[in-house]
Amino acid sequence: MKSKKGMEMTLGIIFTIIVLVIVSGILLAVFYKTIKLPKPSTGNTNLQELENAKRECMQVCELGDYETGGSVNSIVEFCSQTKKIDWNGDGLYSGVLDYGAILSCEDKVPCFVLYNCKDLDGFKCKDYLKKYADYKYARLEYANKSGDCSLDDKNQNNWIVKYGFYKGAR
Repeated sequence: MKSKKGMEMTLGIIFTIIVLVIVSGILLAVFYKTIKLPKPSTGNTNLQELENAKRECMQVCELGDYETGGSVNSIVEFCSQTKKIDWNGDGLYSGVLDYGAILSCEDKVPCFVLYNCKDLDGFKCKDYLKKYADYKYARLEYANKSGDCSLDDKNQNNWIVKYGFYKGAR
């Protein structure tokens, strides 16, 4: 009798464990379907997104009449353009874009950093924007030298520092 009762008890425990495993699996599946987790960073750069942004900047440059000196409006348009580039591929625009010799935050990369449009660098763009479109300059300007992504504010390759696009640099 004892062996029959012991066997029933063992089967009951095994059955309970199987049910718990199944229920746990279902709950985990539901949890992962309802929660949106950011994609893990692969460490790879997003070259396609970078190339698209550069192409868009090139198109803005080509629409301007720079061969004849460029109108103020076309220069302001190019100089005030910014692009978002998810450089590290994490699905967010909060990291640092380290491309060429200039560092930028992924959420605001100026066209003058991405594309060489005649001789419009950050210094000339800053002068044009301050003179002809101060409100557009204000949209590019950061409150501090490290931007929104904690760029190294001592690094002269940080475009905000290099070209003086931070409050207090006016």
